[in-house]
Amino acid sequence: MATFIYKAKKGPSNVVEGSIDAENQADAINKLTFMGYFPISVTPAGSGVAVSRKSAPSKKTVPQSSGKPAGQPKDRSVHIALFQRITIRDLGAFTRQLADLLDSGVTLYRSVQILYEQCTNPPFKKVLGEIQQSIKDGNTLHESLSRHPKVFSSLFVNMVKSGEIGGMLEAVLERLADFTEQEDETRSKIKSAMVYPMLMGAVGILMIVILLTFVIPRLVKLFTDMGQALPLPTQILITISTIMSEYWWMTAIGIALAIYLFKRWKQTDTGAYMIDKLKLRIPVIHDLVLKNEIARFGRTLSTLLNNGVPILQSLSIIVDTIDNRVVRAEIKDAIDDISKGAKLGECLRRSTIFPALFINMVAVGEESGHVEKSLEKVAESYDKQVDRAIKVFTTMLEPVMIVVLGAVLGAIVISIILPIFDISNIAK
Repeated sequence: MATFIYKAKKGPSNVVEGSIDAENQADAINKLTFMGYFPISVTPAGSGVAVSRKSAPSKKTVPQSSGKPAGQPKDRSVHIALFQRITIRDLGAFTRQLADLLDSGVTLYRSVQILYEQCTNPPFKKVLGEIQQSIKDGNTLHESLSRHPKVFSSLFVNMVKSGEIGGMLEAVLERLADFTEQEDETRSKIKSAMVYPMLMGAVGILMIVILLTFVIPRLVKLFTDMGQALPLPTQILITISTIMSEYWWMTAIGIALAIYLFKRWKQTDTGAYMIDKLKLRIPVIHDLVLKNEIARFGRTLSTLLNNGVPILQSLSIIVDTIDNRVVRAEIKDAIDDISKGAKLGECLRRSTIFPALFINMVAVGEESGHVEKSLEKVAESYDKQVDRAIKVFTTMLEPVMIVVLGAVLGAIVISIILPIFDISNIAK
């Protein structure tokens, strides 16, 4: 161990000096960074030459767009431009690269500066520029990230905070990168699996619209000229076709209004809860939704506990990461019970959602004192089950869509053919 004399910024205008014990200059700079300081110079004790921090930029080297004057408000939340957004893939790449840079000995400020310079996503580049300026002003990484809640979740910020306090920021960022990449992979699988069914549905709906707006109106004149009484299915089909072809603007307004009202209702607590509850009652969707939420719950809780975050705080963070409100309500009930002294396994046993396998793995982990390892294993198991559930869902969705579209098209064709059969019978 050697002693180094340092001069560092603790805030926009507060400069501190002191000494610190470290293996070498790079280690001393890293320790100062983790303490929330921005090193200006680091000098080996007894040396008359000051060794300036290489990554500390001069005023000329700081990009002009990377920050705002010190007098501006601290609220720097990102305003994402239209058609531009920060995806989970951007966040995963940033986390992985930041972990690699810090593990290579590059200081925090310089690492963020490098990522800022190479970023090609304008909204994310703006965020990185503000984070870079915040770190330069003497704030810690988690304080800088917390100013952008739309980009960095409470889970992300709390994980980084625990890593900075424990002096293992690189390891925490590695875990966060693994976690984020896993989430991105799961979402990508679901999206790619839905491409073909959605394309099939779009083509089927287009065919129905063409039949109702172009084909049926041309047949209506033929039927009316004959003066023959039309069957009820044909009359209903002609009415629908007339509304869509002659009053298309009213149809469009009605559909748009229905979609708008449904979205508004879905955004309410009651509507969102009812939809989430319905998802857990539909057989195939139930498996996909529940297993995905359980895998996320286990993986997130394991990651937080591995980094020393207390279980109550971990569960409070996880609540915001769960999409399904029914599962979220079960976790909130567990938080209340744990705060009264109950164990997690006991709380989950009272739940009607969590399966026995998951509950037993948590209970065994609590008994052995390694609940985070049990959660990690069960999360991996459920990740594999999610993959199988996606395949089952898409395999069943295709024939269901074919049957539904076939039934609708068949009803239209039969409604057209019925009058022709009547005409043939009269002719005979």
